[in-house]
Amino acid sequence: LLGKGEGDLVYLVRDRWAAHDLFVLKERINPDKQVRDRFLFEGVVLKQLHHPALQRVYRVFEENAGYRVYMLMQYIAGQDLETMHRQWPNRSFSLPLTLSLMRPIIEAVSYLHSQRNPVIHRDINPSNIIVPRSKRSVLVNFGIDREYSTTEAFSPSFLCSPGYGAPEQYKGQTNPSTDLYALAATFYTLLTGIVPTDARQRIAQLVNRGVDPLIRADEVTSAVPTAVGEVIHSAMSLSSDERFSSATEFWRALQGLASSHSIESIGPVTSNEDTEEVQEGAPASPAGARFIASPSDEDAEKVQEQPQEEVLESPVEPDLSWPTPIDRTTGERRSIEPAERVSILSTLNRHLSSPSYFTRLHNYVSCLLYT
Repeated sequence: LLGKGEGDLVYLVRDRWAAHDLFVLKERINPDKQVRDRFLFEGVVLKQLHHPALQRVYRVFEENAGYRVYMLMQYIAGQDLETMHRQWPNRSFSLPLTLSLMRPIIEAVSYLHSQRNPVIHRDINPSNIIVPRSKRSVLVNFGIDREYSTTEAFSPSFLCSPGYGAPEQYKGQTNPSTDLYALAATFYTLLTGIVPTDARQRIAQLVNRGVDPLIRADEVTSAVPTAVGEVIHSAMSLSSDERFSSATEFWRALQGLASSHSIESIGPVTSNEDTEEVQEGAPASPAGARFIASPSDEDAEKVQEQPQEEVLESPVEPDLSWPTPIDRTTGERRSIEPAERVSILSTLNRHLSSPSYFTRLHNYVSCLLYT
């Protein structure tokens, strides 16, 4: 069991067909119809998203006539920024390091908001940002299926994380600017080591005393330039209309002001969880309740011992052109006819569905090139 959320249980599970492949399985037990539909809707939406700084969702399914609903997701081993900044001197990062850590998150949020129907994360905060060994931060734990409920005793925490939620979230309203507020609040925490004053408290004191209790980041610590503190404060405006128009505009403002600072590299993370692994591939086994066995300690140790590969920020596009086979009799190359291409694709599909498809694929391609 990795953790418990608002009505959710989150497990670390392994694929029985490939024991070294680990995944995250989120379970919700006995939801009512409305909650179940929202959960399934979130899974369907997230499954269509593909970005290196977003946690992948592979499947969403239900068991026992909807009594249990599940979401199978990418497992990302690493430290979250909440843990990292607490271990840092003064519990805060420098501006260059913060920009380096948050760059992928800004890109991911911009990607979400650029969808035909903009996707709002709703719960951006340091604990929902994981830094794997590749050092490219990943945004996790979407809150698409959450909505405000006045009947819940602790409904604000169900809606968003205190200090990071925009005022409109407490009214059951969200828009892309809602995520922008949370992004700015995350910058505030990472740079100052202090969680900003919650939006509800800010509104209450502003109404009662005429003063906004949120202290600007540059006034909390001199390590934050005045201009940067102003940008963050503007992005955390209580009025969504007064914030930046997009995450990209917010980022450009920060980058322009911090242009004199060089982006420093991220040092090694010193923690008991030194196995930063990003599980990229989708599970190879058939769909269904196949991911029910949590890995033992021995299994986890084996995974930790495996060499890790860093993710390239600018991957090289593969050459997708058709190979030119060599005729063994004449020694000359010949082109592949359209009918042969159909046969090749059909054969590849059969090989890719096999548990040992990498070996079979290698052998098959070798036969193509030398026959």
